[in-house]
Amino acid sequence: MNGDAKGHRLLAGRVERVPELIRAMLTTGFVAKRPATARMKRVVATGIGSSEAQARYFVWLLNSFTDIPARFVPLASFVEPFGPAAAEQTLVVFSQGLSSNASFALGQVRSFAHSVIFTSATEAGQRAAGKPERADLLAHLAATSSEIVPFPIEDEYTILIRIIGPACGFVAAHLFVESLPGSRLKPLAQQTSALLGFADATTGAPLLNDLIARTAAWKSGSVLLLPAPLSEFAQNLACKFIEGLFWSGPSVVELMQFAHGPFQQLAAGPKPVCIVSGPTVFDGELAGRAVEMLRSISIEPVILPLPVAPALAPIALELMLNPVFSELILRFGVDQVNWPGKGLDGPIYHLAGTTTVAGP
Repeated sequence: MNGDAKGHRLLAGRVERVPELIRAMLTTGFVAKRPATARMKRVVATGIGSSEAQARYFVWLLNSFTDIPARFVPLASFVEPFGPAAAEQTLVVFSQGLSSNASFALGQVRSFAHSVIFTSATEAGQRAAGKPERADLLAHLAATSSEIVPFPIEDEYTILIRIIGPACGFVAAHLFVESLPGSRLKPLAQQTSALLGFADATTGAPLLNDLIARTAAWKSGSVLLLPAPLSEFAQNLACKFIEGLFWSGPSVVELMQFAHGPFQQLAAGPKPVCIVSGPTVFDGELAGRAVEMLRSISIEPVILPLPVAPALAPIALELMLNPVFSELILRFGVDQVNWPGKGLDGPIYHLAGTTTVAGP
């Protein structure tokens, strides 16, 4: 890879691109024109991997800022036909690269009243990449009048960890919901400066410094304490530890839930803790009480202030933490090109192409 055998330069370049790509999305809107006859009905959303967090975030946005009821359904629920209820529902699928198993849900679009697909894949791009089956799937979706919502970037491969897609997928979800008739969601373009300010590498410095100072402890497992509702769609944060560094994944715990088991577990076996403090007085009080509890068992947590509205929080956190993990991957010489288990995940990753259960 031209002197970049472990993918470190490629990773750093992608981290640097995220703010400019988000700015471009906010300038153009980056949302497909929705057909005049299309009406969002009761929504069923799904996604897997980093796309799960985006789908859960989308559901929260709809339930919080529109009158459209929505729920998240795991992708495995689509292995069998969804049933007659689909005729009164809208299917929403998040899949940056149209991963193989996404076809379990995408193959059922004709059963739903309407479908929306958030993806970076294009028919031309997939054919050029030698993936005709994915190109054919996109052609099939177009033939069913599915609404395709694009976000960057199509070819985020070579290294394992995804950087651009997770952040830009959140942005695409926000832009889509704010564009719906009657939406009460404040336009993201009006908050550009506040949001992109988190791309400054210094915002994540407290966590970076602690991860370097206490590497062995963090490597064995940790706890991330998050305010609600951020904790509902923070699945991708664990991926940064797991796919970025190949460390034990942190437990993601909502702050109020902390007193109901996780604290007692830490008292029995201490681990590093990072607290993300939200913007409200109540968020601050919860974080302060958590600090008090942790100090009572001799744990000094890392505190990351995140003074933005909940609808901005997952995007801001991506911008804050991407430079942190890029630096750690470089510092520890993590091989992101020839990662552990490369090529051995096929039995589940490509399940849709090998199983005989329902699918497209």
